[in-house]
Amino acid sequence: IPGNPLDSFNLARFYLHGNRAQESIPLYSRVIRAYPKTWDAYNERAMAYEEIKEFRKAESDLSFIISHNPAFPDALYNRGHVYFSTRQFDRAIADLNVYIAKCPGDYRGYFARGMVYRQLKRYDEAIVDLSSALFHSENFADCYRFRAEMLRKANREDDAKKDEQKAYEVAKKLKTRKVINREMRARLFNAILFGNTGEAEEAIADGVDLMRYYTITEPMTERISYLS
Repeated sequence: IPGNPLDSFNLARFYLHGNRAQESIPLYSRVIRAYPKTWDAYNERAMAYEEIKEFRKAESDLSFIISHNPAFPDALYNRGHVYFSTRQFDRAIADLNVYIAKCPGDYRGYFARGMVYRQLKRYDEAIVDLSSALFHSENFADCYRFRAEMLRKANREDDAKKDEQKAYEVAKKLKTRKVINREMRARLFNAILFGNTGEAEEAIADGVDLMRYYTITEPMTERISYLS
């Protein structure tokens, strides 16, 4: 474990996002011991606990944040996700209701609550929430797919087919974007490596144009456990 708590924090994040959640936990704990009000450390340690299915510990960390720092809404979202993963759907909805009230422009809350309604077979409410998620993040292929499923449950076959087509188009566009991003990064790396200033400037310009073209934040859906 690094001697500097800041180094521990950075390494913990590296492990958490590198599918090494178990290894991140003692690092987050070290940060918390050194700086007990580092709310991000509690929040991310909870994510690590959830990843390894230590749900009670995850809930404990998130509840601690909620009780001591109401201005940290991500704890509500994440605790709602823990309740979703443990099939405590009423509690999940309660947390997500508060999260959405605090962060009405964040697509994640609507999508997560929509997925809870999906599990409860409350399809009309799921459609409303998934539509709200798409309003705030229209380039969200999974959301189109799940809304198509809900529309089909509601006997709206034509609308479901439209969503399936939209999901295909968005997924194709995002895949293209990722390929172009990789190419742009490779060009920039080579330009810097070989000291070609002009090439580096051109690569950066391509990256800026790409961002202007898409102007989206790709939704992070890997943490949503789609219960069947």
